[in-house]
Amino acid sequence: MQQHAWRRWVSTQQRVAVFMAGLPGSGKTRIIQGLYGATTGTTILDLDREMRAHPLYDPTRPAKVYEARGAYDWANDRVERRFQAAVRDDAVSRIVLDGTGTKINRRLRRIATARAHGLRTIMLYVRVSLATALRRNAKRCRVVPARKLEEYQILIDRALCVEEGQVDCYEIIDNDQDIPDRDKHIRDIRSSKPHLKCVHECPAAEIVPRDVSVVVEVSS
Repeated sequence: MQQHAWRRWVSTQQRVAVFMAGLPGSGKTRIIQGLYGATTGTTILDLDREMRAHPLYDPTRPAKVYEARGAYDWANDRVERRFQAAVRDDAVSRIVLDGTGTKINRRLRRIATARAHGLRTIMLYVRVSLATALRRNAKRCRVVPARKLEEYQILIDRALCVEEGQVDCYEIIDNDQDIPDRDKHIRDIRSSKPHLKCVHECPAAEIVPRDVSVVVEVSS
């Protein structure tokens, strides 16, 4: 699909679900906040954010809660309940699910749920080299071990092969470059040419969303 045709298609969609994918340290959360953080009608779902709300979370030892028995399931349940509420709420025009995208069965189920409730679905892969992810990860409060990052890359590659065929469009942001100025970073992403793979036919819809944020503008 031509870029201008894709732009027209996305801008006519009443409701959209954006499923993020990418390594820890790829910049997914920063991009989400820059693109969607202040938009009306947007629900952003992030398991790591829910983990920070866990009763056992200690900001001085942020990784410790991930070892707590049942903590992951507790946070995932909170994300799931918010997701199920959002897909049923017509006031929510955009749902963004942050995450690596490696839980294939869960991701496929949520994509199917979004589509069943009339949302157009987009896979947004924030792509960086493993070296970049390792370097950025070393600066984070919760450091993911290098071996785990290598495993994540294998799992992400495998997951994308399965998941990309289940969404309306699959987009890639190349985010290897470090840009300290977040506003400039987002402007650069919005102005760059998108890598797009439209999987399903994208017919023009008749209803223009109340709060249009053209998703094509987030791609490089």
